[in-house]
Amino acid sequence: MRIGDRFGKEVAFTEDSIRQFATYVGDSNPLHHDQAAAAASSFGWLIASGIQTFSMMLAAVPDYLRPWRPNVGLEASVRLLQPVRAGDRAHIEWEVTDIADAPKLKG
Repeated sequence: MRIGDRFGKEVAFTEDSIRQFATYVGDSNPLHHDQAAAAASSFGWLIASGIQTFSMMLAAVPDYLRPWRPNVGLEASVRLLQPVRAGDRAHIEWEVTDIADAPKLKG
């Protein structure tokens, strides 16, 4: 792993995946379940929850880090600029900008 490395993945957000994810995590917001409610909103369509969008982003990290050792994510933050609508495809990309030794975490 080196500073400047980039990695990512392609993700599709379907109506079914949006509904299933929201149901699984207990998010009852009608914008993730009810097409009529979502159509009447300013978004005009079902949207993925921010948790789903961020989860898809985080899911790209273990695939990249796997060659070095098993890992866990301990900290991350994100600012979402717009919702992801049902039918959207996203290219998620990360860039390594810093590498720090963490003796307490043994890595």
